[in-house]
Amino acid sequence: MRMRGALAAMLLAALALRAWGITTGLPGLYWHDETGTLMGSLRIGVTGLRGAGYSYFHGSLLSLLLFAAEGAYYLVGRLTGAFASLNDFLLHVASDPSGCVILVRAVLVAVSVGVVALTYALGERLVDQTTGLIAALGAAVSFGFVQLAFGKEDQLYTLLLLTSVWALLRSLEAGAKPSGLFASGALLGLAMGVKYLALLGGVFILVAWWWHREQLSISRLLVWGAGFLGGLLAGIPALLVDLAAVWRDASQIYGANTSHGFLVIEGPNTSWLSYAGPTVSDNVGIVLAVACGAGVLRCLQRRDGRLLSWLLAYPIVLTIVLARVVWIGQGNAVPYFQLPAMPFLLILAALGIREALASSHRAARAAGLAVLCAGVLVNGPPIIRYKRWLASDDTRTLAKAWLEARVPAGSRIAVEGGLKGYVWAGPQLAEDEATLQREIERSRQEGGTGRFWEERARALHRGAAPRYTLTKVVRVSELTEEQLRAHDYVVLSRRHDEPWAGLPSFEPVERFEPAPPISYDFAPMLSRTDLLRLRVVPLWGPARLAKGPRIVILRRAAPGAG
Repeated sequence: MRMRGALAAMLLAALALRAWGITTGLPGLYWHDETGTLMGSLRIGVTGLRGAGYSYFHGSLLSLLLFAAEGAYYLVGRLTGAFASLNDFLLHVASDPSGCVILVRAVLVAVSVGVVALTYALGERLVDQTTGLIAALGAAVSFGFVQLAFGKEDQLYTLLLLTSVWALLRSLEAGAKPSGLFASGALLGLAMGVKYLALLGGVFILVAWWWHREQLSISRLLVWGAGFLGGLLAGIPALLVDLAAVWRDASQIYGANTSHGFLVIEGPNTSWLSYAGPTVSDNVGIVLAVACGAGVLRCLQRRDGRLLSWLLAYPIVLTIVLARVVWIGQGNAVPYFQLPAMPFLLILAALGIREALASSHRAARAAGLAVLCAGVLVNGPPIIRYKRWLASDDTRTLAKAWLEARVPAGSRIAVEGGLKGYVWAGPQLAEDEATLQREIERSRQEGGTGRFWEERARALHRGAAPRYTLTKVVRVSELTEEQLRAHDYVVLSRRHDEPWAGLPSFEPVERFEPAPPISYDFAPMLSRTDLLRLRVVPLWGPARLAKGPRIVILRRAAPGAG
C-alpha cells in the first residue's frame, strides 16, 4: 500500500513538473516540430490517411493519435455549442490555434507521465518494487523528460518501447506465451510508427532469444515478427494506402537530402562512450548518470549477465548508432535522441542505490540516501532555469508588437525565418488576402489541398491586427536586390552570435536581442550547446529575460538618404 501511495505521489509530481508552462508562447507557434505535429493531425481530416505525416525519422502514429484527440475536442465543442460546424472549427483553429495546441501538449504530458509509470513497472519486473520506485523517481524529476514533455514525439516512442519490453518479459515468464509475444512485437511496431529509430528495439528479442532459447522456437519468433508488422502497419497505415509515397520519403533519409544534414554515415564522428556521457548526464543529471556505474558493478559482482543485457543492450546499440551518424547539427550531441534509453539506465542507477540502502553498514546506507537525494535535487536548477527561460518574452513576439504598432497595414515586408508558408524564426505577422492566396496556390502545387490557408483567408475579418503583404524566406539572400527594393521593410532573424551585413537601400530602425544570449534557432534547447548556455539564466529574482533569435528590423531608406 505504501508503495502505491509513493508511486501515486511521484506521478502527481511528474504531472506538475511537465504541465508547468503548458500555455507558454501561445498563440504564437515558434517550434516547427509542434506546428508540424498539429498540422499533420488536422490534415488527416481533410486528406485522409495520405495526409498523415511520415518522413525522415518520423512515422504517422502520433498524428493519428492527436487526430483522434482533436476529433473528440471538436465533438465536445459541437455538443456545447462552441463550434457550429466543421468549417467553424477550422476557422477557430486558423484564427487562434491555442485550444488545439494545449490539447496536443496535454496528450504528450500524459504520455510523459506514463513513461514514469512504465519505468516503475519495468524496474519491478526486472528487479523488485523498491528498484522500480527509485527508477520512477529518477524519471519523474529527469530534466530530459521534463524538457521534452511537449513538442516532440520521443516520449510516445519511449512509452511504446517500454511497454513492448514489459510485455516480452511477461510472456517469457508465462513460457513464451504467443499472445504476449505478438503484443510485444506489435508495440514495437507501433513505436516504429512514431519514430523509425525504434527499429533498434529489436535488440530485445535477440536478448530474449539468447537467454530463453529453449522457449523461443522459430514459430514463436515468427509470432513476434507478425505482431511487429501489424503494429508497423497500424502506426503507418499509408504503407497500405500509398506505398510509393512512403518509399519516396523513406529513400530521402539517406543520400538524397544529405545537403540538409539529415543522415550521412561517415564512420565514427565521435566515440560512442564520449557521446554517451554528456547526453546521458544532460537527461538524468550527473549524479544518477554516475550511479549507473554502481548498478553495473553490482551486476558484474553477482555475475548477473541476464539483467545487465536487458538493461544495457538497447542504450549501447542506440548510442553507437547515434555516435556514427551525422544528424542535424553535423554530428553534435543532441541529448533528446537518447531519451528512450534513459529508463533502462535509471533502473541500473536505482539498483546501485537500492543495494546501498539495503546494506548492513550505516555508512553505505547514508551514502545511498545522499546519492538518491542529490540525484533528485541536481535536476532542480536546470528545470527551474528552463521553465523561467521558456516563460520569458520572445524576441519574435516583441518584434511583432513593434511592427503592428508602427507599420501601416498593407505594407510590404520581407521576413526571414520562413519555411513552407510558416514563419518560425521571425515575427508571425498577419497576412493579407494576396499573401494567403499565394500560400493556397503554393500548397496545391506541392500536392496539398490548401484548405487550412483557405480557412485563414476566411478568418481575415477576425481580430484587429493589421495585415501585411508578406514575403517569407529562409534568408533574404534568396531575394535579388530588385526584389528587396519592392518591400517597405525587411525583418532579419539571426542567431545571437551570427553576423549580419547591412542591405542596400535599407536602414536599421530597431532590433531585439535575446537576454541572456542563448543560441538556438527553431526548437527550444535541443542541442548541448543550448543546454550549457542555459546555466546563465538566474534561478530566482527579477531578471531581464528574452528568448528567441536576434531580430533586426530595416526600413527602406528615403530617396537620397545616406
